[in-house]
Amino acid sequence: MNRTGSTALIFIAFAGLAAWFTASTKLRIAIGLLGILFSTFYEISDEAVFEWLTSAVQRPSPTGFIFLIIFVINAATSHDFKPNSEFRFAAYTFSAAGLILYPGAVGFLSFDPYVYGYSGYLLPSTIAVLLGYSIYKGYWISTAAINLGLCMYVLEMGPSLNFWDYMIDPIAWVFAIASCIAILIYWVVPNPFGRIRNIKISQKQLS
Repeated sequence: MNRTGSTALIFIAFAGLAAWFTASTKLRIAIGLLGILFSTFYEISDEAVFEWLTSAVQRPSPTGFIFLIIFVINAATSHDFKPNSEFRFAAYTFSAAGLILYPGAVGFLSFDPYVYGYSGYLLPSTIAVLLGYSIYKGYWISTAAINLGLCMYVLEMGPSLNFWDYMIDPIAWVFAIASCIAILIYWVVPNPFGRIRNIKISQKQLS
């Protein structure tokens, strides 16, 4: 999975940029794939952009990668996931988990929650509650993502021995924070771009 995160990020960047110029899903996908191809040839400091990004973002968590797939779909299709309750649940959960984990991990707090990923019952119990809630609400993608992370951790399918690394990663956290901001804007001003477009159409009709 080392290169899956960088592949998704490059696709999101290029397909998302293409979305400003075209509504064609096929064209966006093509541009996203060309972006991935381009990144394997273009170099930064004698290293291909793709490899540089792979080393920078490291290995995505299983749950984080599935969360990232949502943005791949969004970049290709412009499908709006903000009204979806499961998407909001995932965004809120990743955001909260990152706010708990990363400030302590980088030294801003006097304790490091990362150590709970090596032993103890606090983190597994929390994950069990989230899994149970996902099943109860019928959030099957979230259920599958959590189970995937659990299986990979139990089977030691990743290089890390820390449970946290199978549940969240910095890239997923950044996307989750951005999603929460977008959800807040959506609540305050539903479909702002649609409103702008309607205003422009009305102005043209008046003129």
